[in-house]
Amino acid sequence: MHITKTGVGKTTVLSLFANILAGRNPDKYIDVHKTDNEAGGSQKNSQTQTAQVYEFRSQNDIIVRILDTPGLADTRGLAQDKLHKQSIARAIHRHITTVNAVLILANGTVPRLGVATEYALTTLSAIFPHTLANNIGIVFTNVSDPLNCNFEESSLPDGLRHARQYLLDNPVAMQKKFLEKKARGTIPKAVQQMQRRVQDSEEMALDTLAELFSWLNDLVPQPTKDIISLFDKAQNIEKNIDSALACMKQAADKDLELQKIAASLNKAKVVSKYHVQYVFPLR
Repeated sequence: MHITKTGVGKTTVLSLFANILAGRNPDKYIDVHKTDNEAGGSQKNSQTQTAQVYEFRSQNDIIVRILDTPGLADTRGLAQDKLHKQSIARAIHRHITTVNAVLILANGTVPRLGVATEYALTTLSAIFPHTLANNIGIVFTNVSDPLNCNFEESSLPDGLRHARQYLLDNPVAMQKKFLEKKARGTIPKAVQQMQRRVQDSEEMALDTLAELFSWLNDLVPQPTKDIISLFDKAQNIEKNIDSALACMKQAADKDLELQKIAASLNKAKVVSKYHVQYVFPLR
């Protein structure tokens, strides 16, 4: 399962897994995600509309199942995030009985977690049980080595500072950009340089994925029933909070209405007194 905030390349990483498992070279890369599950529009919004399970078979007949999730911290608001969380829980309940690992993707070029990423991680902690603590890994995207990674580990939440970390400069995304620039008629020398850059990126990605799969192979799968249970509890808490807030708003609205009525009555008293004293003065 891989999940995080929107805009860090989750779907492209999914394509990388599929292409590497199939043994494809960069010039043979294909997009494997289902385009009918893409929202389109602004990249600030999650492009993946609903949680979707993908199944890939490696060249040595190992089956890898990945749950591709909508990105959290969607700019369309909390209501959209709520729909995303429901979609994730529904997909887990229907298709996944155990989880080997949860991969959190974060942009490795930025030094600290943004507010949106912190919110996404907080949201995750609400639905993932403590039993999954050792099965969580962090993949920093857009970086290939520690010298290029600007992320400060001290900015991670305490519960994630000991998680396994991986660096990935995705060759699938680089190959796509390379082909776009090549189609525009880039000079031959620049084309050769970009092509070498993609090949170097693929080699480093292969090393990263080999390390990642070695880690995955040693993990103990965790049942998902606790995830569903925690999600249901979180949903009930949210409903109770929403209900309490609605009651408070109704009380505030009634209080404001009573204040307006009281102000109107006081004004009527003043006007009445004015008429008594000055319209009908005593002789």
